This record gives sequence, structure tokens and C-alpha cells, in this order.
Amino acid sequence: MIYSLAYYSTSCVPGLNLGSSGEIMKILRVARSRNRAAGVTGALLFNADRFVQVIEGSKTAVDEIFASIQRDPRHSHITVFMTEDKSERHFETWSMAFAGRSAEALKYYLYLTRQLGFRWEDLDNPALCQMIFTMMNFDRMGHLSI
Repeated sequence: MIYSLAYYSTSCVPGLNLGSSGEIMKILRVARSRNRAAGVTGALLFNADRFVQVIEGSKTAVDEIFASIQRDPRHSHITVFMTEDKSERHFETWSMAFAGRSAEALKYYLYLTRQLGFRWEDLDNPALCQMIFTMMNFDRMGHLSI
């Protein structure tokens, strides 16, 4: 079984936004290296001042990585909104996929949160993963019509 944990948090990095890609890339480099070594996969979504992350792997490895995230001063108001045992990974080819870097992904995120009254807690694992994949596609292709 694969254990999956999803959380959201508020960024405590002053001035962190999509334009400060250096800090985001530093976070991703460390996460990708650490996750690869632990046999963990997942995805990070960043938009506005919010991190959302899905972490998949053995329960022990996921719990260890999440414990380090909880100690990381770049996060506040960390809220786990989903844990699940499942038979397969959603992000099996990514030590840490990243979504949310394009204006189109931000537009989609704002559409969900502001116009539809979207709440993270209302998502199940497949819906969350689909949302992240959709944002990754917007990042890659750069078009959106809502």
C-alpha cells in the first residue's frame, strides 16, 4: 500500500510569489533530492501565499518528511486535509512535481477559490491530483478559458 498525505499551509517567506522563482526552485531542489532518497513522490502547488502538497510513499517515509515540513519556518497554519492508503501513486514519475507557476494556473486557482467557493477540505485524493495535473498543464501550455 501507498500512503498519501495532503496538506496546505501559509507561506512565511517575505515577498515569496511566483516572481521569486529562485526561492521556489531552492525548495523544489531540496524536496526532490530528499524525496528521491526516501522513495517518496508527490506534487507541490504554490499560488499566492499558499502551499499545497501531496506526498506519497511508505507511511514511515511520508511521516518523516511531513515532520520536517512542520518544523520548517517557511510554513505556518499547516493543515492536513487528507490521508489515504491507496494501491498506486498519482505522481509516480515525479519526486516532486510543481504546479502553479503560470498566470493561467493562477487564474484557474483564483476561479476555483473565489468564484466557486472552493475549499481544500472538500477534495478527495483523485480530485486534488486532477486539479494539480490541470494546473501543471496550464503551466506547460499557457491557455485557459473559464
